[in-house]
Amino acid sequence: MARQRELQVILTTHSPYVLEEVPPEARVCIMQSPEGDREVVYGVSPEFAMTKMDFVQHSECDLYVEDHAARTMLGEILITANPDLVTRCQIIPFGAASVGRALGEMVKVERFPRASRVFLDGDQAPADGCTVLPGDDAPERVVFDALSTLGWNGIAGRCGREYAHVADACEKAMAVPDHHQWATQAASKLFLTTENLWQPMCAEWAKQCLATSEAQAIAQVVEDPLAGLSPPPAQALTVTAAVAVPADPPPANPSSTLAPSEPEQLF
Repeated sequence: MARQRELQVILTTHSPYVLEEVPPEARVCIMQSPEGDREVVYGVSPEFAMTKMDFVQHSECDLYVEDHAARTMLGEILITANPDLVTRCQIIPFGAASVGRALGEMVKVERFPRASRVFLDGDQAPADGCTVLPGDDAPERVVFDALSTLGWNGIAGRCGREYAHVADACEKAMAVPDHHQWATQAASKLFLTTENLWQPMCAEWAKQCLATSEAQAIAQVVEDPLAGLSPPPAQALTVTAAVAVPADPPPANPSSTLAPSEPEQLF
């Protein structure tokens, strides 16, 4: 009806359920700067919109990332470098990279009412007011590729599954064309939620694969606004190649070891 009559329908809402039902291009957030000016941002995520409509503020700084995978990755980087930052900041997914670049422009000219920083995935080009996450690729590819090189060491113990099961599930997940589905695919084979697998993977990646200097550089980007410093110029951070030597996998347990060709015998 709207297309036939060339009508535009505008609906205001505080409901996350309504926001989730409309496509990203239909979501428009009108934000107000400390000076009273209005900024219009298109394509925001429901999480971003709801955060902006919540008048209860508990953190000192807002950190914006593309999605939930990036949120967990950034959180584990900060825990590695300076755990105190995690308690002082909230990490908010914003959706498409184009939204992040728009938010970065606002950070650059200090249009947010409080300390804010924007992080883009590693497969994005540097942009004003934004910091690119380490790895030169999407978080899933960065973490899975690095941990695969190291033989998936440390993951089994963190998520409470047999080493052979974890290695088999993760290797097979990497064959799925859409990397956004890798963690979900592997988690389903291990009878875990996506986050219950992705968080341990990010923690081990930050511990084993991320250079200390890289973690500290990300932490500094967050520490600066907490100290009242101006936003940095557009920048990208690159992960130093992992130098840890893969340890031998745990000794096989004949009663529990799973051959890669028999995923149906997981449990």
